[in-house]
Amino acid sequence: MVKRLILLALAGILLFMCSCGNPLDQPGGLLDNSFNAPDGFTLYNGSANGGDRAYAISLSKGGRVLVAGTTYNGRDEDVLLLCYTSEGRLDDLFGQAGVVIYGTPANGQDRAYGVALQSDGKIMVVGTASNGRDQDLLLLRFNPDGTLDPSFGKAGVVAYSGGEETQEIGHAVAVQADGKIVVAGEGGPAANLDALILRYTSDGVLDTSFASNGLAYYGSAEGGTDQGLALAVQADGKILLAGSTTRVGQADLLLLRFTPQGALDPFFATGGVALYDGPSQGADCGNAMTLQQDGNILVAGFTTGPRGQDILLLRYSGSGKLDSSFGQAGVVLFSSPEDVYDVAQGIAVQADGKILAAGAKGGGPQMDGLKDALVLRFSTDGKADLSFGRQGTMAFTGPEQGDDWAYALSLQSDGRIVVVGSRFREGSDDALVMRLMP
Repeated sequence: MVKRLILLALAGILLFMCSCGNPLDQPGGLLDNSFNAPDGFTLYNGSANGGDRAYAISLSKGGRVLVAGTTYNGRDEDVLLLCYTSEGRLDDLFGQAGVVIYGTPANGQDRAYGVALQSDGKIMVVGTASNGRDQDLLLLRFNPDGTLDPSFGKAGVVAYSGGEETQEIGHAVAVQADGKIVVAGEGGPAANLDALILRYTSDGVLDTSFASNGLAYYGSAEGGTDQGLALAVQADGKILLAGSTTRVGQADLLLLRFTPQGALDPFFATGGVALYDGPSQGADCGNAMTLQQDGNILVAGFTTGPRGQDILLLRYSGSGKLDSSFGQAGVVLFSSPEDVYDVAQGIAVQADGKILAAGAKGGGPQMDGLKDALVLRFSTDGKADLSFGRQGTMAFTGPEQGDDWAYALSLQSDGRIVVVGSRFREGSDDALVMRLMP
């Protein structure tokens, strides 16, 4: 009798567990309330109560969430690096209670735009440092505990300058399989910026075997501004850069591929260069990029039309041609109703091939110009995934009225989606980190 009662009790427990369901079986696009429970998101506000923004994210194998951006100290901006546990709490074992702040001695405007992890757990951060006269590209390496790595550059710091009164900015960083470090950005006089790629050895010295002494520039024949905003390294060592280029006063989306030696790849698109000019012939830009397992290339950004900005997704084949099986001839456009400003800043691909894009929407009359952070999910062929959020869309509006932005996202090993950005309220920006169900 006792044995039967035990079996019945166990069956009841199992039935209760099944009825509750696996948390990962919940609909995709909901805030995961186990992250910084019960909110599903967390905000970081620095001591000066000013501008704190999260621009980039990288996830460690141990579940830590590394976030890079900028913080305002009451006088100028500093590089901000945050480390959260998988539960959404600042990690006490990293930096000062989960926070690392780096400012150059010149006390200028210092920002981080990209972050990547090495296989040994060291953290690469790229951005820019400004002293009031010009801007230098800034590359930092931190140990896993948040201290600067003295074996890299000068006490963990590398700065690149193209000369006096030039502007060099690093937007993205990647670590090759051989440990070399690739950086994408832009540089030159402010009125005539060129897209650039730099490659460094693992100890922070420009790699002289790459392009011209470690540096490759791309500038359109018409002059103007060319930007490198996103970066990806293929398995064969070829390097992809996405951004924008200005031709005859018009900005087009730019996609470049370089050989491992730093030359434009003649087997990609037209001489290594693919350009996209949207149907309205307005400004087009690629803000983010990722590679699919089949070698196809996904680029996310925006295109401008008569009504305003729309989110733009493009898929290219490995040879640099738009993939006709994706969206409309390789192109997907998203425009939120009543809004005039939609932009994608981040992109990722799930294990099942579904595509996630993160950014912002807003600016329309119904929102009084305010913006919401936005995450979209698409099927492998570019159609909206209606099982995610509301009809394929998750819009985040914080607890108080304000502007919310998503700048980047990444996927945990269990499929949960971690998104970083900022929220502006009452004259102050807070760094935003949120986690969504897959």
